[in-house]
Amino acid sequence: MPLHGLRKVKDAIEDRVNDMNDHLRAIYLQGLSNIAVGTPVLEGMARNGWFLSDGTPLETLPSSASKGGADSLARLARMPDYVLGLNIYYANNLPYINRLNYTDWAIVPGTRGWVNREITQMQTAIRRIK
Repeated sequence: MPLHGLRKVKDAIEDRVNDMNDHLRAIYLQGLSNIAVGTPVLEGMARNGWFLSDGTPLETLPSSASKGGADSLARLARMPDYVLGLNIYYANNLPYINRLNYTDWAIVPGTRGWVNREITQMQTAIRRIK
């Protein structure tokens, strides 16, 4: 005997999973772009040094500087459409990136710990997905 409502239930579950994926992807895109744009800038090498990957973090270094972080933002725009279940990495491998995040002498006042603050905000937003 067939279950008459089974297709509707499966469709509803698929719709919910897709909605959750879209919310999660939007949180990633906003938060990671905030990290790139929030990177203190002198010449733009650090701001342009963010690399997006899934599965494993990249160990790449930027090939050019950009005060606006154009390459970092372009890499972010290539985020997979489906992110549920993926390990997403946004890595900056410049040797001084941790100093920029953790020291008081950051080039732009008030930017100390910007990566940590943004990750905390992203975690809060992810927990609120219903």
